[in-house]
Amino acid sequence: MILFCIPAGGTNPFAPWSRRLRADIRLHILDLPGRGRKIRQQPLTDLNAILPTLAEEIRQTCGEGESYMLFGYCSGGIVAYELCRYMQQTGAPLPGQVFLFGIGAPDRLQSHGEGAADTPEFRQMLEQFFTPESMGSETAAAQAADAYLAAYRKSPEVSFSQVFPELSEETEFEKTQLLFLLGGALQQIAQDNTMLEQYRLRQQEPVVLPTTGILGFGTEDTFVPKEDVLAWSRFFAASQTLEVPGDHYAILRQPEPFLARINQ
Repeated sequence: MILFCIPAGGTNPFAPWSRRLRADIRLHILDLPGRGRKIRQQPLTDLNAILPTLAEEIRQTCGEGESYMLFGYCSGGIVAYELCRYMQQTGAPLPGQVFLFGIGAPDRLQSHGEGAADTPEFRQMLEQFFTPESMGSETAAAQAADAYLAAYRKSPEVSFSQVFPELSEETEFEKTQLLFLLGGALQQIAQDNTMLEQYRLRQQEPVVLPTTGILGFGTEDTFVPKEDVLAWSRFFAASQTLEVPGDHYAILRQPEPFLARINQ
């Protein structure tokens, strides 16, 4: 059994899961082009162009007749659903279960765009990266988070050298590295926003997948309403819900409910 995970832009909470899965479940991260193991590939925002490569990766990873599950977090949930549709159309085996977390159904998908930066969850995510320890002080951490928000709202193309003009060769290596990594995360989030916006503008027909959907959401998520997540039930032959205490990023901090469900 293989668990294929599709992260959202800017975060990959799944890698440590390999040590917490049942002995007979293997973990495989399905990185999008330009991310993770595929960092050298050209990033893509056209979902239709991404699907064939991911489907082929699943085919090559699975052994003869080996079953698998698929897990998509946030924007990765839309990729997971459309990947299943693509595999169904091409006659490839479908996953026994599709786990989704923090994403609305295709016909309820909202365009958040710059508005994402105005949610409490987004600020809380930044505070996990910009800590007083990593930035040197509480004031520096708050200023870094404010600058990141300004960059996100202004343009996906804004550079951290514009936002942090004090950066120089004398800047501490750890701080420079942190900003570099977050700069890449910013670009990935912008790419996901573009992909979802293009997807949202297309007419979405409720194609029902002949598999089970596990619909996960944070009980305090104000970014993606619970009703939008539950609307996925019309897109699967069977579905179950899974509540996780916390907000949109709860899966990063407390994955235990999902891991327990996967290990059943």
